[in-house]
Amino acid sequence: MRAPSGLFLRRAMPMRRSLPQAIVWPDGGTGTFTTDTASTAFPGAIDAWHATYVNGNVTHTVTQPAVTRDSNGAVTAQPAITIT
Repeated sequence: MRAPSGLFLRRAMPMRRSLPQAIVWPDGGTGTFTTDTASTAFPGAIDAWHATYVNGNVTHTVTQPAVTRDSNGAVTAQPAITIT
């Protein structure tokens, strides 16, 4: 399973972080991208998220647990992404 195209690109318009965003995976599977924790110190940054993948009877969830940022907003600790 590859990441959906464009998932990690910066967007010209802010993403609606309060609502799940529809995504399409490269193999045609569908899903949603959801912000679990939006950074309060660095507006627009997402500290934790999950994305779903659905293709027929196959379903997965990709989860990025919350990252830690330094005073400049750079990620200093990034837990491993899990796929279930």
